[in-house]
Amino acid sequence: TTLGAVMVMTPGVAMTTAIRDLLSGELLSGLSRSAEALAVSVAIASGVAIVLSLGGR
Repeated sequence: TTLGAVMVMTPGVAMTTAIRDLLSGELLSGLSRSAEALAVSVAIASGVAIVLSLGGR
């Protein structure tokens, strides 16, 4: 299924590290890692949406 294939690509380590940085008071590092994880998530979602729209599933 599509969900199973996409879950492997999610930036879980980046999200976890971002939360850890934010909780330890490293605001700039945490926000930077959060932005990176969000950008990767948006890119993955966009790619899946494009493929599904072309594939017609």
